[in-house]
Amino acid sequence: MGRKKGAGILVVLFAMCVSFLTAANVRADSSQVTVMPDKAGAKVSVIISDASMNGQNVSVVCYAPGWNGDTNDWNTNRSYISYIGQIKVSGTTTVSFPVKGGVQSGSYTLVLGCAGGKISKPFSFEGGTNGGGGGGGAVSISAPKSVKASQAAAKKVKVTWSKVNGAAGYNVYRSTKRLGAYTKIGAVSKTNFTDKKVKAGKTYYYKVSASNGGNQSDAAKVTVMKKPKIKVKAAKRSAKISWKKDSSANGYRVYMSTKKKGKYTIAATVKGKKKVKATIKKLKSGKTYYFKVSAYKESGKKKIAGKVSAVKKIRIK
Repeated sequence: MGRKKGAGILVVLFAMCVSFLTAANVRADSSQVTVMPDKAGAKVSVIISDASMNGQNVSVVCYAPGWNGDTNDWNTNRSYISYIGQIKVSGTTTVSFPVKGGVQSGSYTLVLGCAGGKISKPFSFEGGTNGGGGGGGAVSISAPKSVKASQAAAKKVKVTWSKVNGAAGYNVYRSTKRLGAYTKIGAVSKTNFTDKKVKAGKTYYYKVSASNGGNQSDAAKVTVMKKPKIKVKAAKRSAKISWKKDSSANGYRVYMSTKKKGKYTIAATVKGKKKVKATIKKLKSGKTYYFKVSAYKESGKKKIAGKVSAVKKIRIK
C-alpha cells in the first residue's frame, strides 16, 4: 500500500513539475543559479538567487547522463531522473539533494521551472561547481577502476578493484538495480570486499569509492546462481536426474549418497549451462539412493558451487 501511495505522489509531483517546465513566458536567468556537485557525498546543492523566482513554487528535476532532453516524456525519461522535488523560493534559496543511483560520469542536467519560466543547467561531478559562486565540489581522488564482482561461494560475492592513489580506504555500495539506490555495505582498507549477504538467483550491482572522497566507480554486475529444482526418475539399475537451466552457470554437479544425511560424492559433472539432465548408471536394484544438484561457475581452474538443491530419493528398479 505504501509503495502505491508513494508512486502516486511521485506521478502527481511530476505532473506539477511538467506544467512549470513547459512554461512559455521565460524570464528566468540561468546566471543566477549556481550548481555545486559534491562527489564524496553523492549529492548536489543549488543556490537560487533569480529574482523572477522569488516567492514562487519552483520544480527541481535532476536528470542523469543519457537523458534525451524531453521534459514531457515520462515513460522514456523516468529512469534518468536522479531527483525530483519542489521548493518555495524566498530570496536567495539553497536546496540540496542526493543523486539517485550514485555519481555517474558524464553530463547531468538540472531543470528548474516555475511560472516565470524554465532554467536548464548542465553540470558534471568532474569539474566541481557549475554556474559560478565558489568552489567546494572538486575532488582530486579518482573513482576506482577495474571493479569486478564474482560469485566466490554459494552465499558469497567477491568485489575487487584497482588501487587508487590518495585513497585512505574504500567504501563499497550495493544495489539490486543498476540505476537504483545504492546502500553502503562495507568499508575496507584493501582492494577487495566479500559480500556474505547475498541470495541465490538474485542479481546485484556494486560500486566503490575512496573513503576520503572521490566519485563512485562504474557498477559491476553479478548474478548469484540459482538453487536448482530437481526431478529424479528410477530406471533399470540407473537413475535419471533433471533440472532447469541456470543462465548464470557454467555447468552442474550431481551428488549422490546411500543415506539422506550421509556423505555425498560427485556422481556426475555436466558441462555447459544448457545441459540439464544426467543419468547415473550401475546402481543396485532395490536399493535407495539420495541425489542433489548444484550449479557451478568456473573461476580459473576452480569450480565455484552454488546453493545445493533439496535432496530427492529414489528406489532403483
